[in-house]
Parts: sequence; structure tokens; C-alpha cells
Amino acid sequence: MNNADEEMKALDSINVKDTAIVQNSFRNLIKFQPVPDTTASIRLIQNLNDKIIYKFSSKTNQFVVFSEIYYDKGWNAFIDGKKSDYCKVDYVLRGMPVPAGDHTIEFIFEPSSFKTGETISWIASILAYILLGATIWVTYKGRGKKDTTTV
Repeated sequence: MNNADEEMKALDSINVKDTAIVQNSFRNLIKFQPVPDTTASIRLIQNLNDKIIYKFSSKTNQFVVFSEIYYDKGWNAFIDGKKSDYCKVDYVLRGMPVPAGDHTIEFIFEPSSFKTGETISWIASILAYILLGATIWVTYKGRGKKDTTTV
């Protein structure tokens, strides 16, 4: 589809069990056409706030539609630990092509703002420890000196 309006209209006339609607802007992320496989399966293994894990099995290439809201800000997808592309399907959900075989699919929330904040926090902690160490060193070094002034 060309836009969100066309997506919504198309959802009225398709069977979402075997068809997914994808905007043309995401078309290049779908590297292969899925091939029907009645033995294909996907199972939710873990669903945490920042990590979702699935086990997938199929004899043919598939396109999986996840029942989760598409949100690309900070979410990364991985197939067997290798970063993979995913896209918006059916107006609001996320989907991705998955090659034939047995795979572990993970969605991990790791926004760049968190990584930046974590780096800044580590640097600040290291600087604080250095400053604390220098303060202790100067304090103890100064204690060893005797006052040699006479009155």
C-alpha cells in the first residue's frame, strides 16, 4: 500500500490469518516471498518489558506478523543473535521475514538515549573516584609534614 489510509481500507477485505498489509516504504525490508508451510510454528518464550523472545520453526521462508505494536524507536530485532530488519504491517503491528529453519527471534529495547546516559554515568563515576582518590592522597600526604615555623 502507498499510505496508511490504503492500509486501513485493505484490512477490510483481507484474511489477516494468511495475508499482511505492508506500506511500500517498507517493501525493501522484505527480502523474499514467504512460501506456505502448514507445519511452521512460532512460540512466545519470554515477554519482559524490554525483551521479547520467540522460537520459530519452518521448512520454508516465512513472514511473521507479531501481535505487538510497531515502534521502531529503540527496539531492535535479532534472528539467532544477528540484527535483523522488521517493519510495520497491518497498519499498527510489526512483522519480519524469517528464513526457513529453526530460529530464536528476539526484540530488545535498547534506545540510544539509554546507552548515552549509561556512558555519561560511567564517566562521571570514574571521575568521582579519581577525585576522591586524589583528595585522600593529598590529605594524607599533607599530614606527614611538620610545622617548622618558630615563634
